[in-house]
Amino acid sequence: MKALVLKRYGGLDQVAFADLPRPALQPDEILVQVHAAGLNPIDYMIPKGTFKPMLKFQLPATLGSDLAGIVMEVGNRVTRFKPVDTVFASIFDLGTDALAEFAVVPEKAAAFLFAHPDGWQLTEIGELLKAGRIRPLIDKVFPFDQAKDALAYLEKGRAKGKVVVQIR
Repeated sequence: MKALVLKRYGGLDQVAFADLPRPALQPDEILVQVHAAGLNPIDYMIPKGTFKPMLKFQLPATLGSDLAGIVMEVGNRVTRFKPVDTVFASIFDLGTDALAEFAVVPEKAAAFLFAHPDGWQLTEIGELLKAGRIRPLIDKVFPFDQAKDALAYLEKGRAKGKVVVQIR
């Protein structure tokens, strides 16, 4: 699988795409095919080593912590999810990360995604946006092959909302 990996501390020049084996599941985990990952300010600080004394990453490490996707497999102790469920999770500091085609997520860290807007709902959302009654919090969306650029954009400190990497 393709993943954005931190090879060693130093900065974004130490971040690159790599082909990794698909992660293996523990009994209490789910395997998620990641469709999108959200970036946070800490995601560009980690490569610099800013949090090295507090966060113990085993390098090389896949980056990212917030994700949304589809459950592909479940461990034998998982009770809340089944394959094809849509989920989101924040897996920061859990030893697994989000900027990859697949991520292993502890069952306790995942939640269901309930929104599946149809044509009418999308039209209604569009009207609410036009009227200024709702405001999106997504600043910018990057394709997966530009994930490193997304980290650099976030590092500049100009994001006015969530920076998202679309993986699928």
